[in-house]
Parts: sequence; C-alpha cells; structure tokens
Amino acid sequence: MTTNAPKSPLPQFVCQVCGGFLQQDSSLDTIDEQMIKPIASSATICDESYNELQQGGSDGTIVIRKTLGRKRLSQSSLDSTNGFAFVAHDLNKDIEQKSMREYRIDINIHERLYDFLSEQYTFDHPLCQECTDTLLDKLDVDLQMATHELTSYKKLLEQLNLSANGQQENYEKLKQELIELDKEEERIKNELLKLEQENERLQNESEQLTKEEQSLEQEEIRYLRDYNEQKRLLFEAEDEQKSIDNQTKHARAQYEKLSKTNAFNAAFHIWHQEHFGTINGFRLGRLPSINVEWSEINAALGQAALLLNALAKRVDLQFAKYKIIPLGSHSYIEDLNESKNGKFVQLPLYTGRRRLTWDTPFDKALIAFLDCVNQFKLAIESKNQRFCLPYKMNEKQKGVITDSNGHQFHVIYQVSKQEEWTKALKYMLTNLKWGLTWITSQLPDDMTTSNAIPSPSSPTVTSPR
Repeated sequence: MTTNAPKSPLPQFVCQVCGGFLQQDSSLDTIDEQMIKPIASSATICDESYNELQQGGSDGTIVIRKTLGRKRLSQSSLDSTNGFAFVAHDLNKDIEQKSMREYRIDINIHERLYDFLSEQYTFDHPLCQECTDTLLDKLDVDLQMATHELTSYKKLLEQLNLSANGQQENYEKLKQELIELDKEEERIKNELLKLEQENERLQNESEQLTKEEQSLEQEEIRYLRDYNEQKRLLFEAEDEQKSIDNQTKHARAQYEKLSKTNAFNAAFHIWHQEHFGTINGFRLGRLPSINVEWSEINAALGQAALLLNALAKRVDLQFAKYKIIPLGSHSYIEDLNESKNGKFVQLPLYTGRRRLTWDTPFDKALIAFLDCVNQFKLAIESKNQRFCLPYKMNEKQKGVITDSNGHQFHVIYQVSKQEEWTKALKYMLTNLKWGLTWITSQLPDDMTTSNAIPSPSSPTVTSPR
C-alpha cells in the first residue's frame, strides 16, 4: 500500500501506526463477499461496526464515519482523524453508479479482511509501506533475540541432561536413603506419640501435684499461724521466766545478804558514843554535863534485858534466883527467892523519877541483871574454857565490875558518882557484846530471827529524844 492520492472508487483507509492515507492495491478490487466468507467465518468480526456515508465539505468529499467494536482495528486512525476517513472526490461518480447499500457492503468486506489480519498478528492493519518496513526491522531484531534465547535454552537443556545422567547413578542411593528416612520418620512419629502420651500423663500428674501443693500451702498457713501463736506464748513464757529468774536472783542475793547477816548483830547493835555505851542507839548512863533522859536509859536497859534473855536461851541457860522479863522500857526481873502475896518480887529495870534520890528496887534490879550477865559468862566458860570477858564480875561483891587496871565500879546509882555509874554500865554492855560475838561465831547457821530473838509482848520501845 502507498500513500499517494487515491484513484480507486473504493474507500480510502489510513495507516494504523502513522495515520497517513493509504492507497489499496488493485488486487483488492476483485475481493467480493464470496472470497471473504472463509476468512470471515474464522475471524471475529464485530457486528456493531457500521459506516455512515455523509457528504460534506465545499468540494463534495464523501466522509466515511467508522464506529467499531474493536479498538485495535481503527483506534489510531480514528484518533488522528477525529473518527473520520476521507474518501476521494471521484467517489461521487461511483456512488452514482452504485447504490449506497452495495458500497457499504464493499467497505464491510475490506474491514473484515483487515480485522482478520489484525487478529492474526500482534499489530493492527492496514499499514503503510514505511511502517511495514519499520515493523519488519523490529521483527528481525526480535527474531535474533529469540534465536539467541533458543541457543541459550538448548545449552541449558544439554547441561540438565548431563546432570540428570550424573544423578541417575545416585538415584538408588537416594531412594534407599528415602526409605530409611521414611522409617526414621515413622519411628519418630511413634516416639512423638509416646511422648504426647507421656506429656498427657505428666500434665495429669502436674494438676494433681498442683492440687496437693495448694492443700499443703493451706496447711502450711495453718501451721504457721499455730507456730506464731505458740511462739508468742513462748515469748510470754520466756518473759515470765526472765522475770522469775530476776526475782529469784534478787531473792537469792537478799538471802545471801541476810545469811551473812547475824540476827543478833542486826537486832542488837552495841557501840559507844563518847563516854556512853549504846545499844540500838539508846545511851546508857548519865553525866553532870550531859543529862540523859531516864526514858532513854529505861529503853536501853529494856534492850539489854531482851539481848541477855535471848543469849541465855541460845545456850540453854536457866538463871539461878532470877528470871528476866523483857518488856521494853518497863522490863523487870523476878526474884525467885522472894515472894509477896503468892507472887515473885519484881525488880524493875526502869525508874520514873525525875530526881533519883533513893530507889532500892531499881538498884536491886541492876545488881540482879549484872549477876545474870555473870551467870551467862560462867555458862560459856563451861563450854569453852578459853573464853573470857574483858571486864571481871565478882560473885562475892554484888553489883561491882572491875576493869583491867583493877578499878572497881558499882552499878548501884546511889553509891557511885554519875561518871563511875556510866562507866559501869558501859563495861556491862561491853561484856554483853563479847558474849554476843562468841554466840554468833559458834552457831552461825542457826542465827535466824525466828529462833534467836524472842518476840516481846511489851510495846515497842520509844526512841530517845
């Protein structure tokens, strides 16, 4: 096909690539309906395609409007010509010679031909000469590339065939390995089944153990509560035990302290204060310069009577002719050799006179008391001949006490000066202290207040002023 001006009475088509007008070859003029039928029967022709002939333009050109169901048959030419194909002016004469229907049939025949060609190839028809040459060059390049690819594929196929021949030798080995792998797979499946069963059993045991663990936790909580309660009771018992131990230690310390304390020494403290002998703080005696109250002297004599009576009981001594009755500040001595009105004569160890001019019973009581001290000395000497008192008392001379220098002092207040009488009473208390010391040294384990000191029935002795 050429792009020269058309002279044929057939309609003029455009190139589907460049859009130029085409002149059909004269061999296409003889194509009729009978020739196109075998082609049309094997090709898909759109029945909706039609041509509408219109006359337009100032020169009377016939315009063929194409409406196609297939885009690839005339899309490029229709886009280039806005959907119109121009037909030569000479076509008016042919149209006059042919009817419109016959002309339409001719156009449809050619269109079916181009549709068939377009379906057979990957490009649309019709094409001009230049576009055809360009297309052929492109096809040559595609052919070379396809030939090159075919050569490459052949080489690859040969390599695959060689590799297949080499792998054929290992086929039996691989087949044997596959059989062994199948057996191994079966064994592993069986082992997996056993493991699943074992896992299920372990899960059941785990659930059972979890329940037991929860039960044990509850029991542990209960035991902890009991333990804490018992521990609290233990702490309370330990605190109580510590308290008891402290009390016991204190009681033991007090006991040891008291066990080392002599009951006589604690109950009767004999000491001196300047010129006076004292017992439990009470002074015994009087001086011109120091006027001691008689109430204090009476109390001191009562304490001395109580001490002598307790010491006599300690050595199981029964005084001859006398009996000491300790009654505090009103203590007295009964004369067992004299009686009056059926009663023993009482010799008072106290006096109530402000000025003692002559008190015979009081003096007799002091003489009797000194005699009882002498009897106590003799009782101790009978037990221990090495025992002796610092101041001597003579049985023949009643009421007389002698110091280490041989000076004699009377306990009778009327016949002595106050200084001498005070010394006599001081020496008498000193002899009592020595006797007390010997008693405590001989009987240390039995010096208790309950059995060493008799309970006086008299009122408590008043303290001196």
